[in-house]
Amino acid sequence: MEQDHAEILELWCALVEHHRYLDADLPTPSNYVERLDAEVARALAVPSAKIVVAAGSEELTGFCLVEAATDGRIHELFVKAEWRRQGIGCELVAWAERFLRESGQTTIGVRVERVNAEARVFWQSLGYEASPTSITVLQKGIKPC
Repeated sequence: MEQDHAEILELWCALVEHHRYLDADLPTPSNYVERLDAEVARALAVPSAKIVVAAGSEELTGFCLVEAATDGRIHELFVKAEWRRQGIGCELVAWAERFLRESGQTTIGVRVERVNAEARVFWQSLGYEASPTSITVLQKGIKPC
């Protein structure tokens, strides 16, 4: 599990760098790696949160952080660029939706940076709809089990 923790942290840092590439003005705290490291540890320890990973033959190719606390949230979804458009993101989202449905959630929230048009198209293709806020929040209703 410790190796997964380190690899998840590496993927999450790659996601942050991707967001910084899309928006050079994105505020990124100097201690963001330590903060992400603590969040990975928390998500791995708390029953209401789960991290699911996708793996290639020798490396993790993507991850999804989902939480069913007061509401259902997919906090993070990332697939390495060279593994995109192969269904990995869709599989990770399907797993997250099952987890949230089984946890009794009826709505799922996803935050997407406005500058991340590719991500907005991806989420909308899965049935998520935009709401008017400073960060585009996409939601999808799901039926409880």
